Amino acid sequence: MAILAALCLVLASLNIWQAYRAMTAPMRLENEALSASLRAVTGMAEQRTRDDAKLMADLERIADRGQRVRIEYRSIAAKQPLPEQCAPGQQRVDAINRALSGATNQESSP
Repeated sequence: MAILAALCLVLASLNIWQAYRAMTAPMRLENEALSASLRAVTGMAEQRTRDDAKLMADLERIADRGQRVRIEYRSIAAKQPLPEQCAPGQQRVDAINRALSGATNQESSP
């Protein structure tokens, strides 16, 4: 009789354990899905941090280059003033381009 009682207790315990596992299965699946999503978001955040640093460095380099070009343009324009016959328009643009490229005024203007 004690053996039957022990077997009933073991079977009841197994049934309770199976019922618990069945009830918590959807929660475990949701937990796994949320954990995978969290890992993906963490990876994206780390990549964004690396990209932001790289983009800021690129932006700084572009700004420095723009500043240098502006300073070079101003110094070239100051050293080589435009002839008086240059009026606003295409002739002025051509004269500025010649001045910036270091060309002499030997070219004939239209």
